[in-house]
Amino acid sequence: MDSLASNKFNKANYTEFLNKYGMLIILVLLFISLSFKIEGFASIRNVLSILEQVSMFGIIAIGVTFAIVTGGIDLSGGSVVA
Repeated sequence: MDSLASNKFNKANYTEFLNKYGMLIILVLLFISLSFKIEGFASIRNVLSILEQVSMFGIIAIGVTFAIVTGGIDLSGGSVVA
C-alpha cells in the first residue's frame, strides 16, 4: 500500500515538475541539438543577434505586465508592435 502511495506522489511531483519547467527543458534541448547541427549557432554573435531581435517584444511585455498588475487592464501591446 505504501508503494502505491509513494508511486502516486512521485508521479504528481513529476507532473508538477514538467508543468513548471517543461518548456525550459525543451528550449535547452533545442539549443543544444541545434548547436551540434548548425555550425556557429551557439556563437556569441548569434546569441546577441537573437537577443537584439526579441528585445522589443520583451520591453513591450514588461510594460503590458506592469499595466495589468497595477489594475489598468490595457492589452494594446500587440497593436503597438504591429
